[in-house]
Amino acid sequence: MAKHAKTPKAFITIKDLGFALLKKDESDGTFEYANVTQTRGLQEISVETGGEIVNAYADGGIIESGNTDGEGKISMTMHAFPQEIRELIFNEIYDENGVYAEKQNKQNNYVAVWFKRERRDGTFQRIGLTKVMFSDPQIEGKTSEEDWEFSSEESEGTAMHRISDGTRKILFDSDKEDAKEDEFFKKLIGTTLEEASSDFNVAEDVKVNSIAIEPSSAQVQVDSTVQLSATVQPQEAKIKDVLYTTQDTQYATVDKDTGIVTGVAEGQATITATAKDGSGVTGTATVTVTPKSL
Repeated sequence: MAKHAKTPKAFITIKDLGFALLKKDESDGTFEYANVTQTRGLQEISVETGGEIVNAYADGGIIESGNTDGEGKISMTMHAFPQEIRELIFNEIYDENGVYAEKQNKQNNYVAVWFKRERRDGTFQRIGLTKVMFSDPQIEGKTSEEDWEFSSEESEGTAMHRISDGTRKILFDSDKEDAKEDEFFKKLIGTTLEEASSDFNVAEDVKVNSIAIEPSSAQVQVDSTVQLSATVQPQEAKIKDVLYTTQDTQYATVDKDTGIVTGVAEGQATITATAKDGSGVTGTATVTVTPKSL
């Protein structure tokens, strides 16, 4: 006798959007999250993690089929992104003067993301993605009119498999017998929401541990310029700014903020980039100044 499935129950709303900063994801099976944060304002969300169907043909027909992993995608529309969330996922950190300056090679953070879909009877499903990088939302605006409207913000992201355990998507359904919601969060972020770290000062304690200047060696003519760029590690370092200096000012000068080097006289200058977070970490590059072309 055939088994009958339960009457399906559709979802009527979404809520309880949350994020956590992925601090560690290692091939030895270890992962770590911080800055676990719930937020409001979610209006629409879409998750796509299914791949394509691949068919093998033989004997005049399909003999085998399979699924590819596919590229995981997520898009969401928010009433507005709170500043804590902008800092967490877009690395948009303002200084004490209320100024945020986007630097060259700025990278957003890897985060876990989750949300809830509720049914009319109160049961719900949670959807979690273990490792996502979101793009910055577009900055848009228009003048107000007699019948003005609220703005909204959109962002898209790529969902990846976590290196530590190969997991990309985790689901939970409260309608299942003996369902335990804490187990969903343990699999997603390694702990329950009650036990999770939500301290936004965690990232402030992460210091720069290396600086690489590109190009590491360069040539420039007298009275000409060359651009140097510093990349700091780790990615989650709170303060990524560097100070450019040189002791060889008889051969070249360098703009302390931009890394633009100007040739002064024929010779060789060492350019140093020093982390501004107090870690004392430096990186160097060599610039050779050649005579001006006639």
